[in-house]
Amino acid sequence: MKAIKKNGEILNAVEWLVSEADDPAACRQCSAMQQIDDLHMQHSAIHVKDHRKMSDLLFRCLFHALLIVLTFTPEVIFANIGYVVNELSNNVSVIDTSTNLIVATISVGDSPQDLVITPDGRLMYVENSISNDVSVIDTSTNTITVTIPVGMNPSSVAITPDGRFVYVVNSDVAGNVSVIDTSTNTIAVTIPVGNSPSQVAIAPNGLFAYVTNFNSNDVSVIDTSTHLITSTIPVGTSPSSIEVMPNGQFVYVANVFSPNISVIDTSTNLIVSTISTITCTGIAFTSNSQFAYASEALSNAVAIIDTSTKLITSTIPVGMTPLGLALTPDGQFVYVINELSNDVSVINASTNLIIATVPVGIGPLAVAFMPIPSSPEHLKGHQIKNSFSIVYELVNRLKWQANSSGSITIGYLIYRNGVQIATVDASTLEFEDHNVKRHASNTYSVVAFDANGGMSMPSTITVQ
Repeated sequence: MKAIKKNGEILNAVEWLVSEADDPAACRQCSAMQQIDDLHMQHSAIHVKDHRKMSDLLFRCLFHALLIVLTFTPEVIFANIGYVVNELSNNVSVIDTSTNLIVATISVGDSPQDLVITPDGRLMYVENSISNDVSVIDTSTNTITVTIPVGMNPSSVAITPDGRFVYVVNSDVAGNVSVIDTSTNTIAVTIPVGNSPSQVAIAPNGLFAYVTNFNSNDVSVIDTSTHLITSTIPVGTSPSSIEVMPNGQFVYVANVFSPNISVIDTSTNLIVSTISTITCTGIAFTSNSQFAYASEALSNAVAIIDTSTKLITSTIPVGMTPLGLALTPDGQFVYVINELSNDVSVINASTNLIIATVPVGIGPLAVAFMPIPSSPEHLKGHQIKNSFSIVYELVNRLKWQANSSGSITIGYLIYRNGVQIATVDASTLEFEDHNVKRHASNTYSVVAFDANGGMSMPSTITVQ
């Protein structure tokens, strides 16, 4: 997906720049051409002895004309994308989260259960329980590129933070985990775990994978560097859903028939707390690890847990039989999958109110979102003075560093006081805002964006 759109035509940054430079009307919109025309009229009335002064003024005007063309902000079209697997209709619903409308439907294997997207956003892995395989989908075309055979009855999938390996839980009684090497899309190793494994989660640092074993009532801890089990942790009855806090300190395990959530300290692999619930079937954390959202299938609600007190602070009624849920990458919304009502409840995370209900396929089970770039790092800004002979101007100069985590950044958006003023490519890590007013305070934000339309959270600084 390109980030620049002009007159309905998608252009890359170079094509846009050429088209704008060749379009006098576009320049006149910025008044640059008018400034030059006016300058020529003034020049004809000035004596030769003032020619050098006029040359300085001409240079300055041409400089600003070029600057305006280079920093003129094109229309940028962004879309945040969510994917929902539908078990009974054997497909994936693609949701544009800016409109909460279905924009595409992707056919996959038999009885899809779960899905995961690579950190760069280019591929999606969907495991199919009846066909015993994984569909690998190119997210740019929404087509299957390869199908990977795995074990019996795959039920859950997770990916390491570096994107190198995909862990697929095969939930047969004598279950195991198939580890897919994403560079070859082949099985690198198969790891025996407990009895009837159910779901898998991987620590944010990528060092360990945690697998719930439904019939043996425990969690297998796998060292991802050796693919060996390093610990087995007894939990409640029939553990299923599992999630690791973003800060990596605790693992939450939903025990279906206890019914409660076991809280595991990752530093000791010991249970430090138990939270009573009504049949928890899914868990998702806020990015700051302060709250957990837990779907409760029997009560058709989502419970909000304060992770500092381990107490449920409130519940939100949703659709019928809520199962999987996830927060959007920017943390603003929670998408809750309702299996029996065949829809998705969209919760505003700041108000905890439902703002939309999105119909999807038949028997939806899980949701995942296109990743977004990480915010630019170490943003700095200061004011300088450019001098052109007798003319000078004040300039606010911004500099930042690229953040390699998240999806691949292809450019940056620059905002001044909430208004977008420029777009630069990924190799440009600085920007100058010219002709600022003396003693004026301006707040700047720099936002990274990727080829899929994902945008990072802004990095912000005030310059005066």
